[in-house]
Amino acid sequence: MTDDNAETAFSSSYTRTSGWVTMGWAYYNDAMMKGWVYNPGLTSYLLSSCIALPKGTVKLSFDYMALSTAKLNVYLVTEPGVYDCLAGSIELPAAEEYTAGSMTFNVPDDDIYTIAITPDNSYVGSFYLDYIKIDETGADVAVVSIDSPKLNATLAQSGVTVAATFRNAGGTLLENIPVCCQLDNGTILRETIDRIEVGESHQHTFATGTVDLSAVGSHTLKVWTEMDGDSESANNAITQTISAYEAYDFPFEASFEADEQNENWITYNADNDILYWEIMQVIDGNINYAKDGQQAAYMSSASGIEHNDWLISPAINALRAMRAFRFITPRE
Repeated sequence: MTDDNAETAFSSSYTRTSGWVTMGWAYYNDAMMKGWVYNPGLTSYLLSSCIALPKGTVKLSFDYMALSTAKLNVYLVTEPGVYDCLAGSIELPAAEEYTAGSMTFNVPDDDIYTIAITPDNSYVGSFYLDYIKIDETGADVAVVSIDSPKLNATLAQSGVTVAATFRNAGGTLLENIPVCCQLDNGTILRETIDRIEVGESHQHTFATGTVDLSAVGSHTLKVWTEMDGDSESANNAITQTISAYEAYDFPFEASFEADEQNENWITYNADNDILYWEIMQVIDGNINYAKDGQQAAYMSSASGIEHNDWLISPAINALRAMRAFRFITPRE
């Protein structure tokens, strides 16, 4: 699917507009929105035109945006209006800008099918799809996440273990998968994962070495794969910026202005959605929401999204005594 054929190659099974609210799938291509956009409120499927599919495993690739973690379901349809053949599902992490995604699904027989796509009914919020491609499967290993070190800031220390999750995003069993990690421009750790089954994920802990975060300042950790014949290079690497610091003296205060070391605050987004703590300028038109200066720690909200987000201070050398903690909100 491209911009030229988006509305002929795909269609919505049902769309309803009430006032300014559109429910179901609808296509947009303007300055505000682009792609097929799903809004909850009714059952709706994004339907492909009829496609001759071979028996076996087929790969679905796409770009997507999602407000929070989303389960995407794909059905194979041979009779109009009958959506009882669930071919595959995938859990997609939140993405606040278009991000490459892919999944494989099983085709039971050589036949002509319509592919029906919809988020699981537990999903709340808008879901965007663009540049959909249906193709043969090839070998594909994806780096899903860096799991250790998990947070964006840490006390300066050496001997830090690196762990990451990798997924078999292709249609064949993967064996002897080369994986690598590197901090800044230091030593590259190269190891091998024995095997990952189709559609499965594997968390790998690098056992041949650790990384050194003892130098105060910003560091970049990269994790990637080097598998020959990988059919999708866009998902082969991931990076994480980590700030290493020394514990702060007591008493401690922060106003989050631009000249402070805000990178040493941890902003932990446990649900991996697109609503999280940010340290930013909080001026809206003529209104300044900061107590002093122009910046503050800020988190927005959205209907239906439950927050599990943490703003965590740097470590503080506090004396053993009763201490007061005070923070300012826009109401004070």
